[in-house]
Amino acid sequence: MRNILFFYFVLISSHLFAQISNPRAWAEFEETQGVIINPINYWHLPSGTTASAFTDFIREQDSLYVILINEVLSQDIDVYYLFDTLNVSFEHDTAMIDTLHNGYNIDTDHPNFHKVKYNGNLATPDPWVRDHGPMNVYKNGVDSLYTVLFGDDITGKIVSNYLNIPKVEFSDGQEFVSDGGNYMVDGKNMAIIDGGGSVLPDYASVFGLDYIHEVPTYLKHIDYFMKLVNEETLLISWQEPDNYTTGYESYTYQQDIDFLNNAIVHIQNNAISQTGRPLKIIKITNAPSYDNPGLNLTYLTNEASYVNSLIVNDAVFVPQYKNPATDTVALNIYKETMPGYKIIPVPCRGGARAQGAIHCLTNAIASREPILIQHSWFPDSVNQITDYEVSANISTRSGINTATLYWKTDLNAAFQTVLMNNTSGDVFTASIPGQAHGTRVHYYIKAEANSGKIGNKPLVAPDWAYNFLVHEDGINIGISESANEKYSIEVYPNPARDNINFNLSNFSQGRCEIIIYDLWGKMITKKVCQSFTTNVNVMNYSAGHYLYVIKNLDTKERLHGKLVKQ
Repeated sequence: MRNILFFYFVLISSHLFAQISNPRAWAEFEETQGVIINPINYWHLPSGTTASAFTDFIREQDSLYVILINEVLSQDIDVYYLFDTLNVSFEHDTAMIDTLHNGYNIDTDHPNFHKVKYNGNLATPDPWVRDHGPMNVYKNGVDSLYTVLFGDDITGKIVSNYLNIPKVEFSDGQEFVSDGGNYMVDGKNMAIIDGGGSVLPDYASVFGLDYIHEVPTYLKHIDYFMKLVNEETLLISWQEPDNYTTGYESYTYQQDIDFLNNAIVHIQNNAISQTGRPLKIIKITNAPSYDNPGLNLTYLTNEASYVNSLIVNDAVFVPQYKNPATDTVALNIYKETMPGYKIIPVPCRGGARAQGAIHCLTNAIASREPILIQHSWFPDSVNQITDYEVSANISTRSGINTATLYWKTDLNAAFQTVLMNNTSGDVFTASIPGQAHGTRVHYYIKAEANSGKIGNKPLVAPDWAYNFLVHEDGINIGISESANEKYSIEVYPNPARDNINFNLSNFSQGRCEIIIYDLWGKMITKKVCQSFTTNVNVMNYSAGHYLYVIKNLDTKERLHGKLVKQ
């Protein structure tokens, strides 16, 4: 089983806090230099199980690493394979590498495939390398890369020493939880953690964190049930009552839902993204509980999470559990949420058996020379036919040589370019010419460092670019949060779970249009009503805040307001 690791710290000396000046914690959706794995064999043939059935299952587990390694090497990214030089007689490092080479045709002599040796007599990491460090932190935002290590962060020490990356270490006498699985940051100054005893708030200054949001204690590790996939989008695990199939789940359906709802409420009430907007929360239903004594394979539905995924540059590795109904939905949600990324399914039943998946079984080394582009992108819809100013903070270690804004309104056309001006400090700006109502504008930012390195925002551009609609009828959404004082309408219940009713008798004679948007300007529902009262079904909406616009089709007047989906 994957255990919650309790580490012992001592603050070696206060000067360690000063070793990283102006620190910034690296976010997983930023550029990655390498992936760390330690696939120790912890499987044994259960009594009464046929060797062939078990072999098939072992191949399924191996394929998680095979798929990952092939993709990472294809991206010209490093694989750091931890290799025990002492215990190969009963660990299976040598055999596994031979299997990767001979059985799965992986070039284990590839220059990007690193066999990182360690002596298991001193300390032996387990497969859960996420919990053994490293935690990546940059000095002065984008300068030298450091690794922050706590107590027995063995993996972090081994790989940091191998790469000669400076370390900041804490160890000694008090008991804390500092697992990497309970650590999620936005790449600026905000973190989200499970409230189950994490020490991170006590070390916020080491990571450059101004805001650490502790959701109510649930599963100890935030990566079991939440994932930031960009600066303002948060995936969260969800549950369905029919998925509790074993009868001995750790929580009932209602208990799980209460935990998850409380986490959502906490985030909605406390967290603001670095773009200045609330975090967008998207639910992904977990796979059902599973019990196969013949394979010694049992996991519960709250352990079969799809948000325990791994982002490696333009690829996202998404857990799969041989349950087509939920597997397919999860993949489709990732495709919709992360357009332009390669969404790669990986089998994770074996990980779920031990309370984890691909995120828990891997770790990462951040880019040595990041190009940091921080930009509050336009919402999905705007009401402006004048120029659109695009502003970004752009920085890198060697300095920015040029920054360019790419834009177009026709997906089949080439991008047009505008050189961005360095208006002050690290701020670069340029403008896209105003467009007519009904036009969708696509754009991205490209920066070249003085070293010659190139970075894009979004990272997957130009395969996918930010885009917004200049709204057809000029509705200005996201500005007004309450109905015009001239009219009194009833909107109830609000908050709502299933249906929201609109009583419009004081506003129209029956001919009106109701449009509901999310807070990013994306239209969710449009409904024409022919009577004084109507309702909108919000059952399938994600929990959170929405905006409504009601247009009187006779007078052309509009009302604005806010809805809350529970």
